[in-house]
Amino acid sequence: MDDKNLKDKSDNKIRNSLKSILKVTEQVIDRITIIIFAILFVQFPQFIVQYKQRLGGHIDELTSIIQQYKEVATLNGKSIQEYINLFLNSGVSEFVSTGKIMNLNLQRLDYLSNALNDLMSSSGFSQFFTFIRTMDYPIFKGTLANFTPGISFNFETLIYIFMGAITGFIIFSAMKKIIHIIFRIKT
Repeated sequence: MDDKNLKDKSDNKIRNSLKSILKVTEQVIDRITIIIFAILFVQFPQFIVQYKQRLGGHIDELTSIIQQYKEVATLNGKSIQEYINLFLNSGVSEFVSTGKIMNLNLQRLDYLSNALNDLMSSSGFSQFFTFIRTMDYPIFKGTLANFTPGISFNFETLIYIFMGAITGFIIFSAMKKIIHIIFRIKT
């Protein structure tokens, strides 16, 4: 055997070893990506539980405030809307501003109550879409800031684990294709 053939065999062995190492690395990254997304998605039901608790807390507080408005209105022989209109039509800018705040509180209570009812009446994967549709950003932000990870043990959790794994696989496959295209790697 001449030196050229020996060098070619040596180069092929190195190339094959590198391919094997890259294949194993790719498989490990594939599995890690799938696991990470499964873990992330399985947190959604727990996040929704905590979001609903915060949403309920906001509703309770607004209900308490509006109940105070109603009590004062009743003491003055007015309905809540008549009482708010007194502020809105007073001509005094400070009172008008207060009337606007009272009206906004009534509207917010209605909005948040409907959002909670929608979330409570949805289940499974449809709850994700209901959450997206009815999400209140300040409450979402507060829930996220104070989120405590956890896992619920029910069928819904299995759905989210599966969806997370599928999403992780799709993202990994897409990234792999992009890298192959960019570096012109042949599979």
